[in-house]
Amino acid sequence: RAVMTAPRRTVTFLFAGSEQALTESLFEEGGLLEVQGQPFELDEITAHAWTEGLRAHMREYLDVTIARSAVGILLDASGGHPYRTMLAANRAHARARELVQAHIDDALAYDAVARARRDRRWSLP
Repeated sequence: RAVMTAPRRTVTFLFAGSEQALTESLFEEGGLLEVQGQPFELDEITAHAWTEGLRAHMREYLDVTIARSAVGILLDASGGHPYRTMLAANRAHARARELVQAHIDDALAYDAVARARRDRRWSLP
């Protein structure tokens, strides 16, 4: 907060979260991060955007492919929640690497979801 409110200093922060009430409480009058700024909301990530984005990222940066149906499994389990989706995708990629597989299929996606659900952060808002 001190850095954000320091005089003669231009600092830009992006606060992102999937719990709207939490973000609102931080910036409301009297909130912990009450400052002058420009709030804006991002649209929900569509299933199509998740599917295409995860498939492209895994293929281009992680040298692994993922079936569309496997992405659907991750999304069904996560409810499209950004953190849970990325946690499940991370577990899928890690498991593929452990098994020395270059493709994430439905079975591997189900296994990744089970692993992600064991992480205490899965249940965070």
